[in-house]
Amino acid sequence: MVVTAQRFKESVQEIGGEIVASEIPGRTIKELRESMGVTQEEIGKLLGLRRETISRIENGNISPSFTSLKNFSRSIAALRAIRELFAREDASLIKKEEFNLLRPNFLRIYLNLPGQDVKLLYNLGEKGYLRSKKRILKVIK
Repeated sequence: MVVTAQRFKESVQEIGGEIVASEIPGRTIKELRESMGVTQEEIGKLLGLRRETISRIENGNISPSFTSLKNFSRSIAALRAIRELFAREDASLIKKEEFNLLRPNFLRIYLNLPGQDVKLLYNLGEKGYLRSKKRILKVIK
């Protein structure tokens, strides 16, 4: 997947659609969060929610608001994009112009997210990528 603004938007829509269409949306949210290697506390910071609220959403005790669902989908899509860019860089598959996408300031503008969210996303994306680096590189090579 090449990261473009259009592809990012499509990814957000796919993630949101997957959650909404799920029989158990909270479980889907949990699976998506865990697939990125992000804790409830970390995703809570990105969404402006407490860890306990994330837990209640994931356990089906409460439903996420539309805004929370939208922000969650954007966060997961951004984490996927960041992880892919790190992988493409490591696999020497990244083009010079794509390398600039890894810079937090560019991500802030490109993904249209607040600066503090981009820094946290960048750090979480890098951390998640490093944890699953071998598996990710196998997929893209």
